[in-house]
Amino acid sequence: MRTAIIGDIGGQIDVFRAVITELGGDIHTGKLPEGLRVIQVGDIVRVNPSDELDSLACAQFADKLIDANNGNYIQLLGNHETPLLGGVYHPHWLDTDLLACEPIIESWWHDKKAHLSAVLMKPGEKDTLITHAGLTRGYMELIGATSALDAVRRLNGYVGNVPVFAIERPGRLITGVKDESADIFWTIVGSELHESWWETGAGFNQIHGHSCLFNWDTHDYWHDVNEEIQKRTMIDEGKRFTVTVHPNKDWYRSVDWGLGNKKQKADWPLLILEGFDVYLGD
Repeated sequence: MRTAIIGDIGGQIDVFRAVITELGGDIHTGKLPEGLRVIQVGDIVRVNPSDELDSLACAQFADKLIDANNGNYIQLLGNHETPLLGGVYHPHWLDTDLLACEPIIESWWHDKKAHLSAVLMKPGEKDTLITHAGLTRGYMELIGATSALDAVRRLNGYVGNVPVFAIERPGRLITGVKDESADIFWTIVGSELHESWWETGAGFNQIHGHSCLFNWDTHDYWHDVNEEIQKRTMIDEGKRFTVTVHPNKDWYRSVDWGLGNKKQKADWPLLILEGFDVYLGD
């Protein structure tokens, strides 16, 4: 089976519809073609007012995809969804009309239609963990997980069973203090995610959205990305992704296109992987 992984959409309904169409999906029924699985990494909506974004349309379309595909459309949750579930709200975010999305996002949580993580598995390869922002070493220890599969089982077991605020640990983006135990919604990719695993490898690969080591607008690394991480990172600006290979050979891939608040076109190709099974902790 093919697995397509979609990065942060952030209210960009035209981009969302375009990538589903590119994959052969029907935007009217939400039905995906046979033999295709789609995983969206969260931040379908975006907490920021803009006449060019339509978070409600994105939430509605994702809901249609969930219902139409018998488990082959997998919706993860990010830090722009969690405020609608009682989670942390960034103090610099402005007032928005995002509350219109609240009933849909709440239904994903309470009816367990969305997830916090997934693992892709293939014989002869390391497991690949997918979350919104990445799983730090410290947060893995906090939830008591011993492997990627165990982490997925524990993380997805929280959905609909515990309040979101009870599992959040937002780290520097909220507190201003670096935290290598930051959670899967808020962790900063360089100083919290990568640095937490640099000396002690995870033993599995990771794919995440939320942020990227490289700023696509300025064509340079973000200021908190140290030289060792830069040396081990491959950048493809044409496809808007980075891959970082850690000293123990685990790799980390960001699929965040950095779409922002201005209307975008779907100019960057999707990550499509062949022959993987998926584990959601069931």
